[in-house]
Amino acid sequence: MSTSYPPPPAATGVTPLDQAIHKAATDGWTVVNRDSHNAVLNKGGKVRHVMHGIISLLTCGVWLWGWAIVAILGAKQMMTLSMDANGHVTQQGPKSRTPYLAGVAGLFVVLAIIAALTGGGGDDTTATDGGDSAAQEAPVEEAAAKDEEKAKPKPKAKPMVVSTEDLIKEFQDSEFTADKKYKGKTLKITGGVVSSIDAQVFDDDKYDVSFDSGGEFEILSVNCRGVADKYLDTLEPGQEVTVVGKFDDGGDLGIEMKSCDF
Repeated sequence: MSTSYPPPPAATGVTPLDQAIHKAATDGWTVVNRDSHNAVLNKGGKVRHVMHGIISLLTCGVWLWGWAIVAILGAKQMMTLSMDANGHVTQQGPKSRTPYLAGVAGLFVVLAIIAALTGGGGDDTTATDGGDSAAQEAPVEEAAAKDEEKAKPKPKAKPMVVSTEDLIKEFQDSEFTADKKYKGKTLKITGGVVSSIDAQVFDDDKYDVSFDSGGEFEILSVNCRGVADKYLDTLEPGQEVTVVGKFDDGGDLGIEMKSCDF
């Protein structure tokens, strides 16, 4: 989402960026980074997962749907405000939460339909058990050959090497072009500096590691989801890293990676 704010009608000492930040603050946004022309703000991220987990246990899982909705609505959001030389302020973000809410609702409907279909089944399968047993048998040699073919390791493709600074710049210039370039690719990202290590919104036992190129006021970062414990024990903010992982998606909050090795 992008919104433009016109410059003020008179020079009052307050810049259009100050006005936009003040307006966002009244809606609950907090400034994370700020310079004379740019500001990064966030909101949310204070969902009490332990309390919702206890309620879900007490209600035999019924509250899981409510927990999911509360977690989506209360998840941390990021927004960027940028002012050009003419005093016009452009807003980027926050990312819409409607697709996530629609996904939860769709999952609920699918599970309800499955429960309705499976709940009305009878004992018709007992009459055909004897006839099906012979049809399910397969030659031992054929099965062994298929298992051996599946067991053969497939050669791994060499990862694409790219620096953290160049990767972030590509997504800043054109998210569409960068998504198309790296879709389905394994990347080796060099020159990274760890910026944060945070627990995931929906699972406090899993952690995400974010890193950038170490420059000041960087808006985007590279986010590794579900990092293995063996790496978490050796990582800390400010540490230089080289990461090999599979590209997942690019968005307003950064470049999403999975299966990361440090």
